[in-house]
Amino acid sequence: MNPRAPNISRRALLQTSALALAGGYTTSALGRAASTSLRCASFHVDVTPPLGHPTIGGSWRPATGIDDPLSALGIVLLGGDRPIVVACLDWCELRNETYLAWREALAEAVETKIDHVFLSCVHQHDAPYVDTGAQRILDAAGAGRAFCDPWFDRIARGRTADAVARSLAAARPLTHIGLGQAEVRGVASSRRVLKPDGTPYFGRFSACSDPRLRAQPEGEIDPLLKSVTLYDGAAALATLHAYAVHPMSPYGRGMISGDFVGLARARRQASAGDSLQIYATGCCGDVTAGKFNDGSAAVRGRLTDALHDAMVRSERSTERFAIDQLAARSEETLLPFWNGPGLDQESMARRAADEKLAFGRRVDAALGLSSLEFNMRDGGSEGHHALLQTLQIGPAHLALFPAESFVAFQRAVQSAAPDAFTMCIGFGECAPGYIPTRQAVQEGFREEHGYCWVDETAEDRIVGGMLKLLKR
Repeated sequence: MNPRAPNISRRALLQTSALALAGGYTTSALGRAASTSLRCASFHVDVTPPLGHPTIGGSWRPATGIDDPLSALGIVLLGGDRPIVVACLDWCELRNETYLAWREALAEAVETKIDHVFLSCVHQHDAPYVDTGAQRILDAAGAGRAFCDPWFDRIARGRTADAVARSLAAARPLTHIGLGQAEVRGVASSRRVLKPDGTPYFGRFSACSDPRLRAQPEGEIDPLLKSVTLYDGAAALATLHAYAVHPMSPYGRGMISGDFVGLARARRQASAGDSLQIYATGCCGDVTAGKFNDGSAAVRGRLTDALHDAMVRSERSTERFAIDQLAARSEETLLPFWNGPGLDQESMARRAADEKLAFGRRVDAALGLSSLEFNMRDGGSEGHHALLQTLQIGPAHLALFPAESFVAFQRAVQSAAPDAFTMCIGFGECAPGYIPTRQAVQEGFREEHGYCWVDETAEDRIVGGMLKLLKR
């Protein structure tokens, strides 16, 4: 690996910033002259829910036990024009007003702008899933059951914001960045498989008991785990790992867990000393461990071993670079609502209130209504107002994608600059649900899976917007 560090002068960087503003996105940057003032703080806080808390939207059994704790982890970068927060949360999803409330709380904690908060969920399923607007809709409809707990969400959010604020007192100089990557073996596989007649469908789920589906090829994945390490001289301060796969082994048993990705991160932390280990999930709406997960009890251990091994090998491959640039950029893009059957406001309101329907179907309807209300407030357009964000630290770029973006999105962004180091992270604002490629839409993914509220233009809008932000 030999990431190319662009040689951009402060004048050129400021010109780039001006062009960015003219193009409709925001950017903040640090030039070479101020690079010695950079500092880094890290935070780690427990966000494990209490027993009885709903998991993944309340459709499965609530928490009856805790296999391992859930965490909010991240870093704060100081020394630019304003602080930058990068946070990864061991929860399934944050949506609409809840995602906004978390970003506002973290921004307020360090007195920065909300577009300088890079917040993603790791997307474990034995974990909280929160959209407080949708819960209000269910309460008003007399559902008599919770799919999330707004009270605990406020507790966890406040606890995390406090930890972020307190971390600043222990900030250390940030002098170098280390970049590494390694192939992950025997973990990821595409949902997309072929029926006996050769037609495609997306039936290889996170746990797959059908040996015929597990025998099919891995399909389109991104095999590389990427690692970014921040240094104070020779001392590692924190390492962020990212890999594109749904983080589920056996799940849905009511046992809270960070699953195999959280266990691999914890194992790496045990040997990393004071250097905080953070994990983020890449763009993997269509990528699971299904080929390698038959649902048996031993699977979690095997997947943990494989991911931990890749983390170690990735860090061993690390090359260090001086940090001469720091830039946070963002652009809002509209992802039009999918005008699918039953997705109009009246139909979703009727389903949310229908006592005869399964609770999961009522939740899906409430989620759709919550997105309509949130995105169309104050006369907004009919679509998800998704924020695309990139963070440049020296030669490295982090790109934060919304929701369950498909892996083809991150492959397209990375292939546009194959000599650069671009770490892609999914599950930012999760309200759009699955965000499939045009090809997957044509092959019937939305009708087959549901849980999708965007039209087929989303791929072009997201990839195009991200490439614009990453353009050097």
